[in-house]
Amino acid sequence: MAGERSYDPTNKAEVFDTLRRQILAARLKRTLNAKQNLKSTPTVERLAQMNLPPIIEWPEQNNHVPAHRIAVSDQHPAGM
Repeated sequence: MAGERSYDPTNKAEVFDTLRRQILAARLKRTLNAKQNLKSTPTVERLAQMNLPPIIEWPEQNNHVPAHRIAVSDQHPAGM
């Protein structure tokens, strides 16, 4: 059974962002596996060979921003 989606499949920007991250993760995994003389799974190989989708800017009016897009800073404004 597949896991729950962390993105809206009807939002092109979210789908492309998720696909980009999965492709980059697969490329990293394939490289690390090769350095350890391990064989990557066919799924990892197929993802790693895909072209990266374009980066689509998030619409300004869209208040939903995925958690991985929120920058965390340990600097707080003065007075807080």
